[in-house]
Amino acid sequence: MTKHTLIVCAFTLASSAAAQTNAAIAEKLFREGQEAFAAERYAEACAKFAESNRVDPQLGTLLNLATCHEKEGKPASAWSEYTKLVDLAKTSGDKERAEYARGRAAALEPRLPQLQVRVPSGVTLTDIAIDGQRIGPTALSTTIPIDPGVHEMRFATADKSWKQTVTIAGAGTTTLDVRVPAHAPAPSGAPPDWTPPPEDTPSPLIVPGAVLAGAGAAGLLLGAVFGGLALSKKSIVEENCVEAQCSSAGFEASEDARTFSHVSTASFIAGGALAAVGITLLVIGATSNDTTGWIVPTASGLGVVF
Repeated sequence: MTKHTLIVCAFTLASSAAAQTNAAIAEKLFREGQEAFAAERYAEACAKFAESNRVDPQLGTLLNLATCHEKEGKPASAWSEYTKLVDLAKTSGDKERAEYARGRAAALEPRLPQLQVRVPSGVTLTDIAIDGQRIGPTALSTTIPIDPGVHEMRFATADKSWKQTVTIAGAGTTTLDVRVPAHAPAPSGAPPDWTPPPEDTPSPLIVPGAVLAGAGAAGLLLGAVFGGLALSKKSIVEENCVEAQCSSAGFEASEDARTFSHVSTASFIAGGALAAVGITLLVIGATSNDTTGWIVPTASGLGVVF
């Protein structure tokens, strides 16, 4: 087995370990979500299903999340998830789930609460957000599916920024007229009182992961070096030994070859293990940050672009 093959094996092992870890976490969250759902603690159940699906996306988890949001009284969220599930299930060849999700989405669509935002003539908005989630200005050209409840809208023009609230009671379209205040703070690149998301900070797993991966790479390199030395000694043995009889040079080369071979094997094993653990920590650390996106209109309603 060559050094390059061993390195590929180490990367494969690390990726597999990271996937298994994520799958285990997701499975635990999923089971806790099922228990909460059975007890009709829908808010808790939905949060568990959502996190499980984020860690390890699965069609079954997304279906449970959509069902949970429907029970929780969040038809817009459920409709969006059912619609997404249709596409994912079709891609994976799961016709049964695709048909079921399509039916649920179709049943929910006529009952979806919708928000229509009306902007006064002559006013150009430069920033819009719903509950802290920025949306593109073109989203205002259509009605926006939205869950019932009180929602905070944040607007900004070139010279001022402000917020309004809107209450969505249930099915039907709620119209919100944008009221531009006479006096408001100047925008600072984002709507007022809108705390920008914190900058991504490196995961605490990154540094030890890098150290272990580096140590593993050094071990693999050391194994390759001693493997080469063992091969070079083997040629000397072949030249100075006949069957079980060796000259002093052949005997010495034989002992060296055996020692170098042991060191090479040990270095490969230790290096591969360290590299696998290190890369696993790097993978988990790199995937632990949240991803944010923009809401934009799509052919089927609203979508999120990351």
